[in-house]
Amino acid sequence: MKKMALCPGSFDPLTLGHYDIILRAAAMFDEVIVLVIKNTVKNAFLSPVQRVAFAEKCFEQYSNIRVDMHDGLLCEYAKEQGVTAIVKGVRGATDFEYESQLYAINRELENCETIFIPAKPEYAYISSTFVRDMILYNRPIAPYLPPNSAEYLKIR
Repeated sequence: MKKMALCPGSFDPLTLGHYDIILRAAAMFDEVIVLVIKNTVKNAFLSPVQRVAFAEKCFEQYSNIRVDMHDGLLCEYAKEQGVTAIVKGVRGATDFEYESQLYAINRELENCETIFIPAKPEYAYISSTFVRDMILYNRPIAPYLPPNSAEYLKIR
């Protein structure tokens, strides 16, 4: 049986921390879907189409990683795709507590399993909000983004 993981997020933009978690998931699963989803609490910096294009650029060399977008319930998408597990990166206790609540909801609605992967210490402080602030204040962003992707994002 093929083991498929779903790595959901708003990815506005996708950071080096996201990239690392997704690559680690890709080493554990046969296929990984990077799913761009709408976060109803955040105001988007990039459009969903731009976020998908950026993620596709970041993972174009990986045959077992694909990118998609969805604006419905995560657990319904996971069930439709035959996903084995939802993979979430956690940077600390606050992330873990929030993601644990989402795990409980997804488990209740569609019996979806969630696997938490802790962020590496060198990426734990990097967030999409931080990267957006660096862009806003015209500061370097390459150290916080996947390899060779900073220029692509700057163009957008």
